[in-house]
Amino acid sequence: EKEKLIKVLLPVEEKYNRMMNSEKLVSLNTVAKLVGTGRSTLMKEMREDKILMKRNTDGASVPTQAYINRGYMTTKMCWCADGTYRPVCKVTRQGLDFLCGWWQKKHPSV
Repeated sequence: EKEKLIKVLLPVEEKYNRMMNSEKLVSLNTVAKLVGTGRSTLMKEMREDKILMKRNTDGASVPTQAYINRGYMTTKMCWCADGTYRPVCKVTRQGLDFLCGWWQKKHPSV
């Protein structure tokens, strides 16, 4: 049982460590995969906890100013699959650490 758990968790730990040692921003899709859920579920719960908000103008989910000020997230303007040019949420190293801890508190059995 313990060996199975180690086999499952070791790749996740290695990926997390690589991202934490990187200067790159990561997508919410990457964060979702890391915590073991889908992007839509992650974003829904982030909106419920006021980490993200939906913009009235285009419906884009963007981080609230408090989380931008803390250095957890930023926005980058990108062309999206639907042909619109809008802000997309990107997560910093500090934000990755925060979101992993936040998710674990919300879902302790995961």
